[in-house]
Amino acid sequence: MFSVSGWSAMEWLTMTGWTVEMCGEDDDLRGTATRQVYGETLTVNGTGSTREDVAWVLIDRASDELELWEGRQRVAAAA
Repeated sequence: MFSVSGWSAMEWLTMTGWTVEMCGEDDDLRGTATRQVYGETLTVNGTGSTREDVAWVLIDRASDELELWEGRQRVAAAA
């Protein structure tokens, strides 16, 4: 299990403002994480065989999505 100061990957997502939903059967889980950032809703999806696997995929995609959002903001500010 991933841990930073005792947090699991799922706890990290929720503590940083992401709302997480998961569903599926054993060994075939799907998850969605959403977060409001300055009025814009960011959404990422992922799959895995355990809740922790899905949480890690969501963390990876959430960080990518936040970087893309930040890039869009820079472009808009420069225009």
